[in-house]
Amino acid sequence: MNVSVIIPAYNAENSIRRAILSVLAQGMNNLIEIIVVNDGSTDSTKKVVEKIINENPSCNIYLYTQENSGVASARNLGVGKSRFELIAFLDSDDEWVKNKLNSQINFFYQNPEYDLIAGNFKGLNARFDKLKKIDNSHYYEVFFSDVLLKHYFQPSTVLLKKVVFNEVGGFKEGMTHAEEGLLFYKINHSHRCVIDEEITIIYGQDKHSFNDSGLASNLKKMHEGEIYNLKYIFRENKINKFTFFKLFCFFKLKYIRRCIIKIINKVMIASVK
Repeated sequence: MNVSVIIPAYNAENSIRRAILSVLAQGMNNLIEIIVVNDGSTDSTKKVVEKIINENPSCNIYLYTQENSGVASARNLGVGKSRFELIAFLDSDDEWVKNKLNSQINFFYQNPEYDLIAGNFKGLNARFDKLKKIDNSHYYEVFFSDVLLKHYFQPSTVLLKKVVFNEVGGFKEGMTHAEEGLLFYKINHSHRCVIDEEITIIYGQDKHSFNDSGLASNLKKMHEGEIYNLKYIFRENKINKFTFFKLFCFFKLKYIRRCIIKIINKVMIASVK
């Protein structure tokens, strides 16, 4: 199985090198292509990637540049340029752990009935005991009812079949927050998905997903994106009115909790300084 690795990058001059090298460290360069989409960066991201390409002439690393249009557009462009049947995503400030890709490919070989495999990472805080374990493995099947309450799939951990990505229409362009949640809702509703309990990425250089800088740290925008996704799947008849109301209340409470945690953390950091 050949894999196209899609890396969207915006002003990522300080992290993009680590991200790309973590892909090359998988030791599968003859089976993969790396597609970096420079999303209108104003720093030296383009030059850093071009240098990596020159340093690794035998590797299939390609760089495309577009006007700043957001991560959803960048990922869609990357998939559109891809040649292979499997798609893997990697954010420019994340890194894959060794053997991440090989392990996921082997799972697909042995379990062709699944269409998406994701992985664990520090900060996911998943309750794997709530999921259905697959035999005696460290893999768990994730059903649509599971992802309604917990976002198990972080893009950098995911390997999926390109035909499935295209079937659901890819990422919704124009969305700047929670766009991956909508994609995985659509995939998980009609396709079988699985998650690996083992750590597969170093997430954002060990940042907390809603306590540091970056898109996910904008709690208001993330919450608005989650509510948009909820309304979308309701309009698509993927959930009923009762489930919609229950989840709407749940997301509101989760948003309040995150805001409180962020405020407490800021106070604690300030007191230490």
